[in-house]
Amino acid sequence: MALINVFKQKIGKGWCSLSLLINETSVDWESSKSYYYFNENHPQAQKIKERASKIPFFPSCIYIFTSGMQKICILSKESFLISAQAVNKHLECDSKDKWLLSLPLFHVGGLSILARGFCGGYSSIQGSAWEAKKWRQEVESQKITLSSLVPAQVYDLVKKNLRAPKNLRALIVGGSSLSSNLYQRARDLNWPVLPSYGLTEACSQVATAKLDSLKTKEPAQLKILSHIEVKEKKDLFWIKSPCLLKGYFYVDTLTFEDPKDKDGWFQLEDRGVKQGEYLHIKGRGEEQIKILGEIVNLKKLFELVKEITFSSSYDYELLATTHKRQGYELNLVTNSFHLEEVFSICKKFNEQVFPYERLQRIYCVEKIEKETLFKIRQETLRQQIGL
Repeated sequence: MALINVFKQKIGKGWCSLSLLINETSVDWESSKSYYYFNENHPQAQKIKERASKIPFFPSCIYIFTSGMQKICILSKESFLISAQAVNKHLECDSKDKWLLSLPLFHVGGLSILARGFCGGYSSIQGSAWEAKKWRQEVESQKITLSSLVPAQVYDLVKKNLRAPKNLRALIVGGSSLSSNLYQRARDLNWPVLPSYGLTEACSQVATAKLDSLKTKEPAQLKILSHIEVKEKKDLFWIKSPCLLKGYFYVDTLTFEDPKDKDGWFQLEDRGVKQGEYLHIKGRGEEQIKILGEIVNLKKLFELVKEITFSSSYDYELLATTHKRQGYELNLVTNSFHLEEVFSICKKFNEQVFPYERLQRIYCVEKIEKETLFKIRQETLRQQIGL
């Protein structure tokens, strides 16, 4: 256990020590202790650790870095448990269920599983380092019934043509959007995939496919969970819930901000449409660029690259870079030096897109650096090729 700070607060006639603990493997959900989680392999890990003493202290809270690592999201443990109860109800959990924790605890998806187990009294085990075949064996041997993965992990399972063990009744997939192509491939291998939409600021899930969606292989819709209110303003979502964050702490400026409005509503970065009790996510504004004045949906093109390169043993990533005349141009980054395959993939891509969406350059690198939860960031790719 690493204790990074101890605060004292007057309670009644005495003083109580309040602990802020770093990267614990378990959480005492009923105590006043607070917990601080971050990726210890991050290049700025030492700086992030040192900043802990500057954070405004809230008892019985959890501090998690958002994906950009520029700000800390401060969440109450009570909020985590409210979210956990709603998810347990949505998944119809009971005492026979057993969770496999396959996401890191510095990610809200990992911590939320600990909360769900605590609320329902369900058992959970922490999985080993990710490797698709070993993970599948662990699910079967440990008689796991529930787990949660990100799309990149589902991609690994499907690419190895691994079939789901019968004891797994639901696999929640979040972290980023699950393409329809990958969803269908996973369902064909009997993986009980439930796409979800969530965010750190809401203690995990906001909307998740219903169990009934597993009765068919048709695309699943995202059902808004019971503890979430959603409103839509000009293609933007706002949510309200007892699970929302207390606020952000910015590590560079050492400032605190509560991003909710006076009525408790929080604006999401994602765009989409609310239809009754379902959400239809279109994606973030940053996933759209303009080339020669034409709007280009990067999310769809990313998915096309994955579809075309599915059978390859190498990594391929799409990179959008600025261009003085066009606004942006699209390029391909790969760790393959087999040029015949590379050019074939480039040709297939260009044949399926508009002329202004065609690939302009190909960059071959020794290794494509992947960040937390297998995400590839555009900025990381740019740095790798010296842009």
